[in-house]
Amino acid sequence: MNLAYHMALYILVLLGSVVHGIGQNKIVWTEPADPAQTDEITVFFYASQGNGALAGFTNNIYAHTGVITDRSMNATDWQQVVGNWGTADNRTLMTKEADENI
Repeated sequence: MNLAYHMALYILVLLGSVVHGIGQNKIVWTEPADPAQTDEITVFFYASQGNGALAGFTNNIYAHTGVITDRSMNATDWQQVVGNWGTADNRTLMTKEADENI
């Protein structure tokens, strides 16, 4: 995976309001927790947390990543986008790690 993808995903996760945990448990987190610009990261999330819309979901889940930059025309003009919204894009296919036990 390329650096732009990793940084875009990292920035998107950091800016998202779901980064903050519920109690002691986080909803979304990355490993490593504080990556350098050249690090590859893994994003984890608890599907049953947040609005819980993905709890028990068994089909494929795809990430859609990007950032708003100084080159964006407005707040919805994502740059460095990886993934095709609404399309099964194997570049951003997420992998289920385990059942949730939080």
